[in-house]
Amino acid sequence: MINQVLINQILIGIGAGLTAALLYASASTLSPLALLLFYLGPLPIFLSALGWGRTTGFAAGITAGLGLVVVQSPAAAALFVFSVVLPAIVLAHLARLARNNQDGTSEYYPVGRLLLWAAMMSAAITVSTTLFLGIGVKEITVVVNQMIEQLVITQPELAKNQDALNSLAGLIARIIPPVSSVSWAVALIFNLWVSGRILKYSDRLPRSWPNLHHVTVPPRLHFVLGAAVALSFVDGVIGFTAVIVAACLAMVYFFVGLSVIHYLLLGQNIRPFVLGVGYGALVFLTVPLSFMPLLSVAGVGLAEVHLKFRARAAQARGEPPPPDAA
Repeated sequence: MINQVLINQILIGIGAGLTAALLYASASTLSPLALLLFYLGPLPIFLSALGWGRTTGFAAGITAGLGLVVVQSPAAAALFVFSVVLPAIVLAHLARLARNNQDGTSEYYPVGRLLLWAAMMSAAITVSTTLFLGIGVKEITVVVNQMIEQLVITQPELAKNQDALNSLAGLIARIIPPVSSVSWAVALIFNLWVSGRILKYSDRLPRSWPNLHHVTVPPRLHFVLGAAVALSFVDGVIGFTAVIVAACLAMVYFFVGLSVIHYLLLGQNIRPFVLGVGYGALVFLTVPLSFMPLLSVAGVGLAEVHLKFRARAAQARGEPPPPDAA
């Protein structure tokens, strides 16, 4: 019976791995759906590891890696395993962790710490791959300048603002690494959430669904964020790493801020309007306003550590306060 269960888990993992490899390989076709396929690449790994455990997750990862060796290259397979398979298996394993309380209830791994794990793994992936490939801000600046030169050829009138173009190239080169790292962390979190919803509706989720209105992070995490921001002004690898870490930690506080805002609007008639306007601003105004909408929500999450917005709202409603720390 045990062997049959193991065989079923491995077969499920093989199917998930082949699907993941197909999604990842399809993303390299540069089709209009390539970006979507790329970000959905981890989903089959998450589904297998979260729904059936580490054995199935490893079977899926190994299958996907071998498949990419065949259809692409060993380097592509190694990158996939490092950036997709390992984070997915780690996050899924942590999400399954639980401890039994004396009253018979189970306490599962906190959502806030899952966010933190996703953020730090994404930062580690970005830093390690860029350093391994010898890519830094200077190299990215060269590529951006080449792209701008091609743009100037097609639109010669832009050549009048060469100083502004050079400044723009430097700015883009500086923000590409942290934005890429944050984007991948969000992709990991999104795939974990989607896989959890799918497994929940199919009665395969091995834990209760968490209360996303109560997302918290370790209370001293803001000191780490402050240190990362301070070190980001240092030149070289230290500053490069610190910028990426700071951006990923800010993303964690962004999700805490969303949790706080959703909690504060519970039961309010204006909730749909406020959330609609807020998410619209996040989608359409983030880039024009230099990421200020995102940073504002992250600021709410950061302020929650000291101002306890949710605890005050709970007291006003006569409800038990949410947990203070993850």
